[in-house]
Amino acid sequence: MNVILIPPTDDIQLKEILPLLTEEEQNNLKNVVNMMEEKIFIPILESKDKEKTIERELDHYLVYLSQIVIPMLPKWVEWRQQPEFAIKLYESLRSEVKKKVVDRYSLLLILRAMNICEEHDRYTSELMSNFSKFMALIEDVGPEVYLHTLTKTSLALTTVLLAINRKPETVRDLSRIVRKYADDLESFVATFQVFIEPELAPLREKTSERNIKRAKNLRGSLLETMES
Repeated sequence: MNVILIPPTDDIQLKEILPLLTEEEQNNLKNVVNMMEEKIFIPILESKDKEKTIERELDHYLVYLSQIVIPMLPKWVEWRQQPEFAIKLYESLRSEVKKKVVDRYSLLLILRAMNICEEHDRYTSELMSNFSKFMALIEDVGPEVYLHTLTKTSLALTTVLLAINRKPETVRDLSRIVRKYADDLESFVATFQVFIEPELAPLREKTSERNIKRAKNLRGSLLETMES
């Protein structure tokens, strides 16, 4: 599963992000997204406790996502195995965020969250080429916690990107939430990175344990070394 699964803005054309969609597939996607906006996104934007509302809507969100993915599953699997798919999507989203979010604090939080989410989607795209290995890794890091973290990050990021156009006054609160969730997701991203990158092989055994927080700490130390 990607963090970003649906087009969260009117400014990004479906054909640019999801090539080769039939007219029927495009219409189905638009219809489901419209329902999600009415039933999920708008209630979150209007809620006083947005984080609580996001948590409450996670199962509902997954049901709608299944209505998007299942009808075009073969194409979706093909796209998921192409890292450039995630790169193109996040480049488009990042460009729009930079143009429209004027509050620097919110902008930095959203961009940081998007960087983590893009890493997640690129690493999982690579892992999808060996599905049994991917599932073994998910089992190792804890599938229920991973799915919950991934789903809430996906919902929060999509909502804040929608809010930029529809309800900008909510962006600051939502940016804090999505950054918090992305920080949780980064622990899993750290494990994926250490597993995929050959030069990090000596760390695999250390980061495969269920204490995934340690994986994030090791990754942070490694990145500091690489950047210095």
